[in-house]
This record gives sequence, structure tokens and C-alpha cells, in this order.
Amino acid sequence: RHRGRERHADPRAHEVAGEGTLRWRNTSRVAVRELWWHLYLNGFESERTVFLRTTGGEHRGNSRGRYGRIDLRAMRLDTGEDLLATAVREPAVRGDRSELRVTLPREVAPGEEVTVSLAWNAVLPEVFARTGFKGSFHMVAQWFPKVAVLEADGRWARFPFHGNSEFYADFGRCDVTVTVPAGYVVGATGMPGPVEHTPAGDLHRFTAAPVHDFAFTAWDRF
Repeated sequence: RHRGRERHADPRAHEVAGEGTLRWRNTSRVAVRELWWHLYLNGFESERTVFLRTTGGEHRGNSRGRYGRIDLRAMRLDTGEDLLATAVREPAVRGDRSELRVTLPREVAPGEEVTVSLAWNAVLPEVFARTGFKGSFHMVAQWFPKVAVLEADGRWARFPFHGNSEFYADFGRCDVTVTVPAGYVVGATGMPGPVEHTPAGDLHRFTAAPVHDFAFTAWDRF
């Protein structure tokens, strides 16, 4: 998998507007006609989610403040097809939107690649379980649409975000630009490049390969 993403962090609204591209290769032995996604931040959406029901809201401390979520704005193949038009959440899990299935217009054969462009807003919760904000401090983790693992036999390793499970994902290359207001220090997965100062804010670029995930933190008091 190869991810190229640009993220604009708004520390006053505690939100991140994300746009990016995922290039995904079918490494299984079976042709597939669908993609499953983890929307982990939706586990913070309400007391009805699997994550908050299984933690009781007490996992590693909880301010019981603002909830968090992912608002998907676009998911489209590079050939033009709108994948959000086919999106279905797991119907067997009530009150939870941390899984999403999309149907592809054609089969993806073993070894074949597809490219998906994405746009979303990540609304951070008050800091809880390694994710969120407190004042101007931001720990931005498990906050973007993350494709599930396709096992070698063609089965998807997909599951709702659960309080007693860990994150399972393939490794891939990341090329990420994070835009924050001037004065914020950013720490992130991967190797940093030079900071570019623009009227829109400071642009911090990070590249990493191969990594299991990408997260960043931003604070004006580091």
C-alpha cells in the first residue's frame, strides 16, 4: 500500500480536513470485488459504539467530553467510480459505524492494484485512549479511513473497533503533509522534511516506509 495524503489541522475546532490517495494491491490468492475499511474514530462517536460499550468509557481515563467521528466526503476510484454510492456499514453491529464495505465495479485479480482517492473530516474527541485533544494539545491517531487486511485466502480480517483488541493492518509507504498554524510543533511517524511557511500555515512533510500506521501530534507549547 502506498499512501499520499495532505492534512489540514484546525486546532481551534479540533478537526482535521484530510485528502489523500491510497494505492492498494491485492496480495491474496483470490480475486476480490469489495474493500472493507476501518473507521476507528467512529468508535468515539457515542456511548452505543462497540468501543465505548466494551470500555465503559474508562479505558485509560476519559474526560467524558466531546465525542469524535469521521465524516467521509469522498471515496472514488481513479477510473471515476464513486465508491461511497455503494458503501454499507456492518448491519450485524447496531449503533456502530467503525466498519465500512464498498463494492468495486469489477474484480481485482491477485497482484493487481487499484487507486482510491479519499476526502474526509476527522472530528477529534477530548483526549481518550491515545487519541484526541486537550486545550491546544492534539494527539491525532486512528483518524483516517484505513483499509482492512485481506488475508492470503481472500478473507477480510475486519471487525468493529473493540476495547480489548489491537490494531491490525498491512505495512506500506506514506508521504504526508500536515498543515498547522504557525507556532505549532508537529511530531509524526517517519522522517521529517523542511518546514514550509505559507499564508495558510506551516507545512510539515513526513515520509515513511514501511510502516503499519501514521499518527501525528501538534501543540504550540512543545
